[in-house]
Amino acid sequence: MNIAETKTIKFHTKEYEYDSGIDVQIDEEYVFKACVIDKLMDWFVPTTLDGFFNPLLLILKKRVKSENCFKLIAMIKNNDDKKYIAVGSDSKVKTCPMPGRLFFFVNDADSKSAYKNNKGSIEIQITRVE
Repeated sequence: MNIAETKTIKFHTKEYEYDSGIDVQIDEEYVFKACVIDKLMDWFVPTTLDGFFNPLLLILKKRVKSENCFKLIAMIKNNDDKKYIAVGSDSKVKTCPMPGRLFFFVNDADSKSAYKNNKGSIEIQITRVE
């Protein structure tokens, strides 16, 4: 993306990882402004873009251990290398830690089957600022 260019994407939280179609370079800066389209729920637990503490995931292990369950996460993937950027409801500038393809997901157990009970859709406006 060029500086000041914006792209809007929408994805369902059942998706293990949503490919934004955007390739990023190291040290590029982006603002991710997310909003909920359909109410977010993990099985029967209502939640937000910032997620919640889920004691079950102490056993099952979240994809991004340091972040809440169901928190919106950006992932940069380059072959087998992955770096995570916590997004949530925060629309501050985020710097890309490596080059690669930009993906999004909600933080859940590290298993594709764990995403089957997720409900809700998210829209993200992605703007390159530097």
